[in-house]
Amino acid sequence: MMRTFLFLFVLTCFKSHAQPTYAVISQPEYNVLFDGYPNIIKVGWWKKPQVVEFVGEGMQVKKTGQQGAFECTPRGVKSSKLHAVNTKTKDTVASYTFRVVPLPKPAVYLGEAREGEKVKNRSLLALAVKLDDDAPISGTYEITEWEITFPNDNKLYTGTGNQLTAEVAEKIRASSDGSVLNVAVLYSGTGVPRKFTRVKFTL
Repeated sequence: MMRTFLFLFVLTCFKSHAQPTYAVISQPEYNVLFDGYPNIIKVGWWKKPQVVEFVGEGMQVKKTGQQGAFECTPRGVKSSKLHAVNTKTKDTVASYTFRVVPLPKPAVYLGEAREGEKVKNRSLLALAVKLDDDAPISGTYEITEWEITFPNDNKLYTGTGNQLTAEVAEKIRASSDGSVLNVAVLYSGTGVPRKFTRVKFTL
């Protein structure tokens, strides 16, 4: 899964004749984490003390395979903190508070058409759930089940996965222009354990 570097802060140690002083350099406009998403935080340092570890408050913190990179996942909070803690003295030598915001909502697609749009190409009719191209993060989603109803037809058409049945695909191709297609999908994926949503397409 591709992930986005959402924030960069630098922990710097300035030596003096007395006690070392720690400072944080940051960009406050970008102090955002996405709720339920494994945000990647990169930490840089100069002469980092060997006894410092990074601890999360209001989020889960995991090391990644990349040096200085941490996976930070907040859940159900409005803000969370990342602390740099001296493991010998237990002192917090640096902290930063992040705002936690909801994940961008993915959209349902029928072929090339986004939910609410007209299906112009009826030869490409697979269903998909995905984030818009301008979303600040990336994500993957899987459709478990779907339901489709047609105007003037009381039958409920159902299926699993992202592929439509041959019967439904043929019925879409044969529908008159301007018909409204009602689609419901059950999906899961990035930051979404399980969700049911209803959308419409114009044929």
